[in-house]
Amino acid sequence: MGRKALHTREEVFASADQLAASGQDVTASALLAALGGGSLTTIYKHLEAWEASRKDTPRPVVIEMPETVNTAFARAWQAAAQEAGKEVAAVREKADAEVKAIGKRFEEALANIERLEAEANEEAGRLEAASTRIAEQESALRDAETREAAMKATMEQMRQQIEAQQEELERVHADAEAERKEHKAELDRLTGELARTRAAGEAMNTRLTEQEAALREAATREAALNAGMEQMRVRIESQQAELERERQAGETARHQAAETDERQRREIEKQAAELARLTALLDTERQSAQRAMERAEKAEAEREEARQAASAAREEAARWRGQAEALQGQQGDLMRALGTATTEPKPATPKPKKSKAAPPDGQA
Repeated sequence: MGRKALHTREEVFASADQLAASGQDVTASALLAALGGGSLTTIYKHLEAWEASRKDTPRPVVIEMPETVNTAFARAWQAAAQEAGKEVAAVREKADAEVKAIGKRFEEALANIERLEAEANEEAGRLEAASTRIAEQESALRDAETREAAMKATMEQMRQQIEAQQEELERVHADAEAERKEHKAELDRLTGELARTRAAGEAMNTRLTEQEAALREAATREAALNAGMEQMRVRIESQQAELERERQAGETARHQAAETDERQRREIEKQAAELARLTALLDTERQSAQRAMERAEKAEAEREEARQAASAAREEAARWRGQAEALQGQQGDLMRALGTATTEPKPATPKPKKSKAAPPDGQA
């Protein structure tokens, strides 16, 4: 297995932006496929940085004001407009204080909603890589997002109603002198409406607290999932390293087997060449042995002829030896006869000459 490519931060960001622009889920698996491979560890690190950079820009918040709050504010401003002189100013100051307090609560609620929305977006981005395992959590998150969307719509409606009420306040100030007599009754009713508004705000705070607890629980589950994913990543990297070691061992074994096969092939070729040489040598030796046998048979025949010739020569030599011995006996008799003769010398009788023919093989 070859070494994995390490992609840069810019390459991962560019692929993530392309996936997001095409409407696809930006997950580690999708980035791995878009980049054509790479290291999951590097992709996870850059993906978290990319998600962190995207969550810096909060989504617009749209919240609608509840009808009860709208009605309460309308009556409050109408009642305040009916007060004249100092009473109108006091009511106006009190109403302005209430408006500022509600505006402050609205800003705090908007900040909380933006924070919750950013946390929800971050959680959704991280849970995309494990979507098959957290289907139930995603369903709960969608429900929470639905409630958050409703709350955003309510808050936006409240903001719009506040702006409208401010314009209405200027008109009410112009008509306040004509409605002065109805101030006290409306003021009492306003007090009750404000109490109900405070109760509605407390209920809203309670729901926000519950949602924060649900989001904290989701964050806890996300941390557990991230820990499980990290363990899985470690196991995958360990398995990849084991596979690489097995591949290298297989390559080494195949290389050694190829070398062994090559050595065996060369040895077999060497043995075949030696066998061919020995076969040729054996044929040569066989031919030499055949020629030697033929020469031996010829020499045996020649020796047989020589033995026969030698036997005949010995027989001839024996015959000549017998004749020589007979001649020698006759010469002895003659010498003895001469010893008893007269003293007058007589001419010597010549000795018979012996045959100079020599028997074969140098025998006498």
